[in-house]
Amino acid sequence: MPKFLVDEMLGDVARWLRILGYDASYVKKVEDEEIIMRAVKEKRIILTRDEKMRSKEAKIYVVKGRTFYEKMADVVKHFRLSLRVRETRCALCNGELKKADKEEVKHRVPKKVLESIDEFWVCKRCGQVYWEGGHWKRIKNVLGRVKKLVPRSA
Repeated sequence: MPKFLVDEMLGDVARWLRILGYDASYVKKVEDEEIIMRAVKEKRIILTRDEKMRSKEAKIYVVKGRTFYEKMADVVKHFRLSLRVRETRCALCNGELKKADKEEVKHRVPKKVLESIDEFWVCKRCGQVYWEGGHWKRIKNVLGRVKKLVPRSA
């Protein structure tokens, strides 16, 4: 499974790659040379919009598309990624998620959620709690729009 280093021009793509379970580190206000060094060290593929970024050591992919959906579809198509949501990465910090029981999250989620949801995940790094709630429909809609832009053979 590819690991990505996403520059500041593609923050929304990084977040959605994480929702899909891909390891997508995000960097802001960092010089190209530092991004390249980190990508080489961590064995990551750089995703950028910067057509001038060059390196002999690092793998760099310049993402095409105007809209978020076009950019996301380009990455999914190019790297043959799955559009299936996997609860393995924190959308906020890219930390790993672990399953959590109700007892563990009871003071961190609304009472209504605790009464109606049985599965929870917690980020090992930042502590963010996740569950399949009302936002799930929006996630499916966004991924459905991306899927329409990806050829069936991809």
